[in-house]
Amino acid sequence: MQTCTRRPLRKSMTALKQRLAKVEEQMKWALLFAMVLAFLTAFRDMAAMDDRQELVIWIWGFAAQLTLFLYWALVAPLVLHVMDWIRRTGHNKLQAIAIHLGLYGFLGSLFYGVVGLVNIKLWPMYGNTFTWAKLITAKTFGVILLNSALKYYLPVLLGGILYAYYRGMREEELKASELKRQLSESQFRLLKMQLHPHFLFNALHSISALVYTDPARADRIIAQFSDLLRLSLETTEVVMVPLQEELQYVTKYLEIERIRFSDRLQTSFSIEPGTLSVDVPNLILQPLVENAIKHGTSKLSGGGSIEIKVYKERGGLVIAVEDNGPGFAKNGAPGGVGTRNVCERLQRLYAFRARLTMKNLQPHGARQELFIPVDDVGALFEARSAEHRAIS
Repeated sequence: MQTCTRRPLRKSMTALKQRLAKVEEQMKWALLFAMVLAFLTAFRDMAAMDDRQELVIWIWGFAAQLTLFLYWALVAPLVLHVMDWIRRTGHNKLQAIAIHLGLYGFLGSLFYGVVGLVNIKLWPMYGNTFTWAKLITAKTFGVILLNSALKYYLPVLLGGILYAYYRGMREEELKASELKRQLSESQFRLLKMQLHPHFLFNALHSISALVYTDPARADRIIAQFSDLLRLSLETTEVVMVPLQEELQYVTKYLEIERIRFSDRLQTSFSIEPGTLSVDVPNLILQPLVENAIKHGTSKLSGGGSIEIKVYKERGGLVIAVEDNGPGFAKNGAPGGVGTRNVCERLQRLYAFRARLTMKNLQPHGARQELFIPVDDVGALFEARSAEHRAIS
């Protein structure tokens, strides 16, 4: 019962905050335009005066005009709200005109009184007397209403149309951006999920090969594999993870491979300080390590070694996987499921700002280098360290 009553209240409070924020934005723009228009109108009146030395007259004109403009700035949110209500309820043009005439009749009548207060009580013109008797005439009333309609109300309507057009374009841009982001993340997840059956098949194949020949090793692989599968399932919906979590996953995977190769596989890590907290695409490193084993160290009869290096490059992060195997074949780098998957995910997330390069090392071995851009201004000025400059 409590949960059901809280949700509508929370929803109504959120809607109220959104409306207040919208009114606050409208008021800011209205007050800004009131100040500018009042200054321009007063400047125009001063330019038309014969005696421009009387600064008092210009001050009166600016104060009077500002007061009148502020009235319409204060009622502008009401006019804009009525415009929005007419649009949402689907009134036709004749009905909209009738509603605006009625609204202006009410606001214009109040404004008629404001004009009297400004000219008689608040800011009486220097050297001129203006009385209520002169104000309360049908001619003056008609002139003031017509003038205020052209000078104030219609500009507010025009500003409301431009304001609605701007907000509509902005909302469409935000919706398009959000849809693009959701599509990109959905495609990323689909590509990432493609790796799970691929890795699962390889792991089960290794277990089946050892279950009869070396049950103890098979049991150790199953234990490590369960931990690895748990970590993988916990981050199924996650797009980006800190590098530290990605390295934990790869470490679990390498433990399985070391058991599989009877501990003939040596691994090492060279991690530059300050990189562990950098966000990287989830499950982006494991396919590269798998390549290093499948196309590199697994082909060595005496075992092999894999080194993972992470350091900051100017504008981003470099993750390199090096092995001491025979290197890639002459027909090029591996183009299996893992490599294609990594490239496609980088394209989805970073367009052309990220890259994956593969090359053979001399006299033997191979290097897979992943560059991930980091949205950090400071990273643009961080030079590569001397230790890593020699291995590029």
